[in-house]
Amino acid sequence: MKTDILIIGGGFIGVEFAEELSNIKGLNVGIIEKLDHCLITNFDEEFAIAAEEKLKNRGIRLFTNKTIKEIGGKEKVEYVELDSGEKLPADLVILSIGARPNMELAQKAGIKIEDKGGILVDEYLRTSIKDIFSVGDCAQTKDFITGKNIPVMLASVAATEARIAANNLYQIELIRENKGTVGVFSTFIDGLAFGIAGLTEKRAKEEKIDYLVGEAEALNRHPGTFPEREKLKLN
Repeated sequence: MKTDILIIGGGFIGVEFAEELSNIKGLNVGIIEKLDHCLITNFDEEFAIAAEEKLKNRGIRLFTNKTIKEIGGKEKVEYVELDSGEKLPADLVILSIGARPNMELAQKAGIKIEDKGGILVDEYLRTSIKDIFSVGDCAQTKDFITGKNIPVMLASVAATEARIAANNLYQIELIRENKGTVGVFSTFIDGLAFGIAGLTEKRAKEEKIDYLVGEAEALNRHPGTFPEREKLKLN
């Protein structure tokens, strides 16, 4: 008898968790995602669909464009009811619905907060109060391409911001400026790597930014006669 595991949220955390669990025998894994596709907030549709096909190859069930009405059971979880009324059996439910910065301390201190959440900082990572800096997940990051404030919850971004803030705070070197962030995301599903840097085509359209779409295929090793070479698709 298989153990039913449902993961709520089809972002990077949910997808990677599901892929790892699919390696364990005796588990029946499913992902519930409220948007049309898993990973759609980070990839254009064609790549999100390709990622979903890889998940299905692993035997992972996908319930996209669905929201949760109830997580129910008597003494423990037994099912997840969708907004459609369908009840999915569940022995374990994993929530991977993202993160929200804790603004309580900043609000009590009177630091300015961005409307969508996140501490407002300038290019030197200073907050609205003198001698208080903010970096990482709680700070709003400026998009290098659009110039708009965006939340980018990545360890690499937090580490870079921390170095800049520490340098400015202690004046170790010349005052350093944060020019903005280019979001870089990647994951690996069923033997295929998916990665993105910068804006998706959809986001470029929303920002009314002119763009060109190019497609290419290349090998990941040079020369191409090397063993274990793989094709890379660039878009």
